[in-house]
Amino acid sequence: MFHKSKLFFWTTEVLLLTIIFFIWRQMDGLISPFVSVLNTVLIPFLIAGFLYYVTNPLVKFLEKELKIKRIFGILITLVLLFGIIALGIIYLLPILITQLTS
Repeated sequence: MFHKSKLFFWTTEVLLLTIIFFIWRQMDGLISPFVSVLNTVLIPFLIAGFLYYVTNPLVKFLEKELKIKRIFGILITLVLLFGIIALGIIYLLPILITQLTS
């Protein structure tokens, strides 16, 4: 009966995660080159996935409501996104420079 309880489930989960973490830390020298390569490869995919999930609703809106082809909707969305980022940098960079120099 105890093996079906939530306490048993979560205790087992925490124990297994602790053991996995301990083994991971012991093999750090062996695994670290693979982790750095994985981070180098994985970061662009994570950024692309984030951009997809952020911009996809606007692309769908442009495609369905305004009857714009998907490729043009993607281009419009990316131009808007990078334009907003560029404007943010243009306006915030002088403020940051004055804050850091004073």
